[in-house]
Amino acid sequence: MRTMFRWAVSALFVLFSAGQSQAHFLWLKSDAPGGKPQAVLIFGESAADEAYHLPESLADIEIWCRMPNGERAALKTEKVENDDRIGLIAPLPGADIPEVMEATREYGVYGDFLLTYYAKHIRAKSNDQLAAAGPSPQLKLDVLPRVTDDGLELTVLWDGKPKVDVEVNVKVDGENEDVEAQKLKTDANGKVTVQPEGDGLVAVLANVHDGAQSGELNGKKYTSAAHYATLTFPWQQPSRESSVESQIRRGESREPKKSADNQSGIPPLPEPVSSFGAAVADGYLYVYSGHTGTEHDHSAANLSQHFRRVALTGGTEWELLPMETPLQGLALVAYGGKIYRVGGMNARNATTDDDEVLHSTTEFATYDPATKKWTALAPLPAPRSSHNAVVIGDRLYVTGGWTLNGPRKGEWLNDSLMYDFSDPSAGWQSLPKQDFQRRALAASQWHGKLTALGGMDENAKISRRVDFFDPTTGNWSKGPDLPGTGMSGFGVSAWSLADNLYVSGFNGRVFKLADDGSKWQEVAKLAQPRFFHQLVPAATGESLLVVGGASRDGHLADVELIDVSAAAAKKSAVDAEPEQSTDSNPHTSAKAKI
Repeated sequence: MRTMFRWAVSALFVLFSAGQSQAHFLWLKSDAPGGKPQAVLIFGESAADEAYHLPESLADIEIWCRMPNGERAALKTEKVENDDRIGLIAPLPGADIPEVMEATREYGVYGDFLLTYYAKHIRAKSNDQLAAAGPSPQLKLDVLPRVTDDGLELTVLWDGKPKVDVEVNVKVDGENEDVEAQKLKTDANGKVTVQPEGDGLVAVLANVHDGAQSGELNGKKYTSAAHYATLTFPWQQPSRESSVESQIRRGESREPKKSADNQSGIPPLPEPVSSFGAAVADGYLYVYSGHTGTEHDHSAANLSQHFRRVALTGGTEWELLPMETPLQGLALVAYGGKIYRVGGMNARNATTDDDEVLHSTTEFATYDPATKKWTALAPLPAPRSSHNAVVIGDRLYVTGGWTLNGPRKGEWLNDSLMYDFSDPSAGWQSLPKQDFQRRALAASQWHGKLTALGGMDENAKISRRVDFFDPTTGNWSKGPDLPGTGMSGFGVSAWSLADNLYVSGFNGRVFKLADDGSKWQEVAKLAQPRFFHQLVPAATGESLLVVGGASRDGHLADVELIDVSAAAAKKSAVDAEPEQSTDSNPHTSAKAKI
């Protein structure tokens, strides 16, 4: 496998010209002698080169283990030196999978370069578990793996942000020694996609040269820095069945359905997703995390690991942004050019093979596009997910939801909250008492009133109820029920455009609340019916964007454009068809989204 890194040997020869010994890298992997799992750290040309001398400066390096629940602990290491292996080993705390091992060391100055190594290993049972490992904030140079329809996707992060034009080499341990590694460079989103051949340990090597870094270490001056990151993880060659066959088997939709009349000009999301957060600010559409697995399946592996944005006008690619906690059933809003993330559910069971461990969060944080950083704000009074939120003036309102604390059965919440952006020191305030408990609902505003639409009530029954809260009087009142039957009120999305309130649900129809608030009028029809999607404003005109969601065919990635102008509403009313019940659809079980 040494042929894998012939390119790196050449690069290091140019950098150091100090002999073959400098063409070695820090590697982490794991094995289980006698059934007892352990971490293994070596210093070799490749992940298979275990017999090279471990430099004294690496003998005391710490190996950290990060568990699926986010806890991180230093492992107790011991030296090993025999004919087969030279390095460090450390027993792992248990059989929990996936586990992530991490190590880093500022190695020394060679020539004019400061050399730093980063090593990472993901211990997983299947390819689908890789994405659940997530980023390693302690590693300045990091590589994130994820399985997609196109193969193995690797994202290179530098200081937590995607890095362009990074050299990446990939090879599977066990391949023919004469087979060269796949050599690539990361694209504008810091990604490469490869097709590993065979089963075995995938070994990845990435390097970044930082010409702006200079200084002195142990009396030696350096004018730049070289950073080398390695990543290893087990790989199982996917079966030869086609991607279409595979997704049909899993109940997923490979390609988003589109209509020539509903083209938004915005590229589909890189992954189909539902129950995510979405907001529009300063000409960009932002999408945070969400559910990527099949219906009913909730696990860390089935949570999107991404926070992205795309320009509403002229955007051709989704830009990867700094990610925090993977979540579904969260709320995302925009205020003052910043993005605010409220609550959500985090799955702590690694895969759906494990018992569900689902936890709502109290997290409240803001993302500043100018600095590309998240800042934590006053946490919610209680963990909350499957809720919704809306900004009215200078105030953020949160309504609906429940608290999950392990099993799927949650504690329904019967209060709504308000946060005043103009007076953050006041924290979260409870609104006057309401007479409903609902989750998987929509939140919007109509004539300055908080509006809670649809959802599921505490008796697990679909609700088409609409409630208003008037901040000026402090009173709750009821509006007209949402149109439809069956699942029509579950997982709906709503948006207020020019003070007109629009709502979209599973039946694929878009309704507007009459000016006097007495009834709902159909104004548009989706090319692809969906729920657990997001309605957001388009760049211009009387139009809305319909983002992602779930359908009879599985999760969706497309972004539809719908015209809600008076002319479109008139045409939709003429074309309207009788409402059909959807109670029997197996993909729309009331338990599908949490």
